[in-house]
Amino acid sequence: MAHTVRNNSESSSIIPQPRGNRAVKAACFFILEPTQAVISEITEKKQLNVAHGLAWSYYVGYLKLVLPALKDKVETFNEENNNLLRSPETMKLYILIPLSCKIYNDLKTEDENITFIKEIPPLLMDRAGIKQRVFKNNVYRILDEDHRPYYCIAEYATPLASLYEMSNITSAGFSKQDRTEQAKLLYRTLNDILESSPDCYNTFRLVIYDDCPRTEDHQDHPLSQIILKHLKQQHSEEYDLEFRTLRSD
Repeated sequence: MAHTVRNNSESSSIIPQPRGNRAVKAACFFILEPTQAVISEITEKKQLNVAHGLAWSYYVGYLKLVLPALKDKVETFNEENNNLLRSPETMKLYILIPLSCKIYNDLKTEDENITFIKEIPPLLMDRAGIKQRVFKNNVYRILDEDHRPYYCIAEYATPLASLYEMSNITSAGFSKQDRTEQAKLLYRTLNDILESSPDCYNTFRLVIYDDCPRTEDHQDHPLSQIILKHLKQQHSEEYDLEFRTLRSD
């Protein structure tokens, strides 16, 4: 949901009233001044909103750097860890986007069936005056209902932390409903950006899920099950792609 600016008419009583032509111009200004609804519509069309900016910042400042290097980092990791991430579906970054925007420092806090295993080799890069800035990604073990282990690289989309904090700061004028809508928009914008980026092709999977209970009979789906569902879907997609490629050859 886009945010609008405050109406200047609220402070008009303390602004000296212009005379003559100035008065006419001022009157025209207030007559032609767009309404709150129009401003909101313009803002939405121009994508001048919180989620749009956060998504682009996340991409330019992080994903655009990390994702193109991910495959090489995974291959190095596999050489040292008995090919733990050997399957194609595990050579991606699973970016978690809960609609509540509530994120944790450790995925195990949200689901005990998810356990941190190890970091893949970090990406070191001179960035914004910081020499050898470190970019890290974590490998997690995920247990299914039969306690069989699966492995993947996963993390929350960090812009969600900003959306969550904004909804708890009164001066931000950002409601919980705004937060949910902006989380959805963050997902759509990120997906559009990454899908149109050749360097990031086939290096990620966005995992959006609804963790906002609305009714008493609402049933949460454990994060481990959600990630496993995406892993299996990705595996199926990779298999179908490989099969089509073999047939075309």
